[in-house]
Amino acid sequence: MVETLKIFKIGACLGVVLCVHSVSAQADCDARPSVEQFYQTGWGIDDKSQRFQTHTSIGVDNAHKLELKWAYGFGNKTPRVFPLVSEDTIFVGDGNVGVVALDRNTGCTRWINESIQDAATAIAHGVVDGKTVLVLAGRRSGIFALDAASGETLWRKKLDSDNPVPMYSGSPLVFENQVFVPLSSMEIGLSVNPFYGCCTTSGAMAALDLETGETNWYKRTIPQQPKVTGKHYLFVNEFGPSGAPVWNAPTLDAKRRLLYFGTGQNYSHPTTETSDAVIALDIDSGETRWVTQFTEGDAFNMACGRGGINCPNPTGPDIDIGAPPILATLEDGQELVLAGQKSGDVWALNPESGEIEWHTRIGRGDRRPWSAFGGWAADRRIWVWIVPRKTWQCFVGV
Repeated sequence: MVETLKIFKIGACLGVVLCVHSVSAQADCDARPSVEQFYQTGWGIDDKSQRFQTHTSIGVDNAHKLELKWAYGFGNKTPRVFPLVSEDTIFVGDGNVGVVALDRNTGCTRWINESIQDAATAIAHGVVDGKTVLVLAGRRSGIFALDAASGETLWRKKLDSDNPVPMYSGSPLVFENQVFVPLSSMEIGLSVNPFYGCCTTSGAMAALDLETGETNWYKRTIPQQPKVTGKHYLFVNEFGPSGAPVWNAPTLDAKRRLLYFGTGQNYSHPTTETSDAVIALDIDSGETRWVTQFTEGDAFNMACGRGGINCPNPTGPDIDIGAPPILATLEDGQELVLAGQKSGDVWALNPESGEIEWHTRIGRGDRRPWSAFGGWAADRRIWVWIVPRKTWQCFVGV
């Protein structure tokens, strides 16, 4: 897995633009992908989002011996994807090109699906009637299900009936016959326009049928509908509440049949109890089991960086829970939901109730100078990335 990630980092730096015309025209190796064994379920490596790879022979004793075997050039310079690896194939989204299946040994292309030009997530997988299905999201184009063997599109879904400007940033998760899809909103950026009536959308989590793409349930992070709260320039209405987007992939608790995910700040006032929070939902009904909020009154949007009129007043610190929570098991069998916040705080929650078990700060905690993004758990430890905003140098807190 380490070798694979190294390869794709190098491929991204090459920035080679691929010219494609059709699936069949660009495929340069004929063998269909083998899909009996995958090295991860999606973004979290496992459904608990522990991001710890056990299926590897690479360790501290031989990692220094890794050498470049082949490289693949992405179609743009800023890939936002995470590859899915099977026993002989690497599946990955390539912006401006599509989704590609590459032979693990040679790097040759098994198939290309050109219909997804804005792939922006990890690739999850499931099985329908004996057929392996790949699921991923385009940042604006929606959720796609592909046949892993051929690359054919099986279905596409846009979740825009409640949110007219959805952004698919967090990776989907597949469990049993459902696809769980996190939703954020482009209003975070649209707020920069002073003539835009900010803001009306809510983050959400949706469950789709794996076979058909039909919606099983849809849960807004903000139960209240937005209302007019003010006006500027005499004719531009201001709205709220809004925001509480879900930027991260959900984490699965199969034993309790729950999904855990983090939310971001509100985009406008009034603020809600579901922003900067971890939320637990029932996977079968979408009903809320519990909500634990870490920071109250956090309202912020991109207008604030430019002194824009749509910036909420008072302005919050913008300290989302940006990465998936981790479901970890301790030596004594106790389970905890671990969440990192952009403030540099790490929280441990009771998975049954959401009650805070402990909390520690590993960043400096000033107004947005440090971020706690991502993390992985193993051997009684949690590792969290810490990024000082002044230098953007990465550190690891344990």
